[in-house]
Amino acid sequence: MSVKTAIVSTVKTSRLELTSFVHYHLNTGIDLIILFFDDAEDPLLPVFREYEQVAAIACGADRRTSYGRYDTLPLAKRQIVNATRGLEIARARGCDWLVHIDSDEFLESDQPVGALLAASGRRVLRFDIQEAVPENIESDFPYTEIRRFRRSVGRRYLWFCRMLGCPRALFCGSYFRGHIASKIAFRTDMEIESVGIHNVFGPNGKIPDSACFSIRLLHFDSVTFTVWKHKWAMRSAAKELNPKGRERYRDRQFKLYQRFAGDEAELKKIYARIYFLTRYDKTVLGRLGMLRSFQLDPALFESVKGK
Repeated sequence: MSVKTAIVSTVKTSRLELTSFVHYHLNTGIDLIILFFDDAEDPLLPVFREYEQVAAIACGADRRTSYGRYDTLPLAKRQIVNATRGLEIARARGCDWLVHIDSDEFLESDQPVGALLAASGRRVLRFDIQEAVPENIESDFPYTEIRRFRRSVGRRYLWFCRMLGCPRALFCGSYFRGHIASKIAFRTDMEIESVGIHNVFGPNGKIPDSACFSIRLLHFDSVTFTVWKHKWAMRSAAKELNPKGRERYRDRQFKLYQRFAGDEAELKKIYARIYFLTRYDKTVLGRLGMLRSFQLDPALFESVKGK
């Protein structure tokens, strides 16, 4: 049975990241990518309107939503508004499944994602999240240069890290540096009231999901120093920040950025200390099954047909 799969994302990023995101997913068999450009004047908007399998939509600042005017909403609310609207577009384009992810997240599997979703027999599937481990301060193309990914593991593995003396495996008690919760794929034929960032909601609340280990969500979180610095600079400038809502390890990163914002050399040392692993770390984590070693195929990032 033929199954059509769509991805929806709210975007405001570099040309390199967005082009990589779009080319990779179209080359791996995704049928439609719905991009909501958070800035209606984004110069990348007309570029991606040229792609047949991309719906590129400008988000006007004065757009009215159920939560209020678009430009007054925090980012999380804007993402929810856009993803829920994206569901309508996916349905209109005949898509059976929808995935809500960010532009620094890539779906990876041994078989086409659509085929795996169709064979699951489930309504909502949660991917196996894995986080990219950078090894250089900067990178020309991190998506193929990075070859190690942190795997989501239980608490007992964190105890192993401490006992075996892995100096950089944990930061403020966390193995991951970005978000820990993974993302989902869900059937579009369900009764859905809103599409959240990590969940989907129906008339009776959150719709239960099932674990899906055959599809990995690769999170390329802050894979260069420039990206990491830009992320915290933007969040530092945003009025929507709520420090109490951040996990301790992310709050610590934010405070370190604020403290040394004017000292580029010190910030680079902080970034390396947070994200890089020692050779010993890599050996131990690999043997514990906490670190996955592989490389994405560069051919998957080449130009797509129908552009």
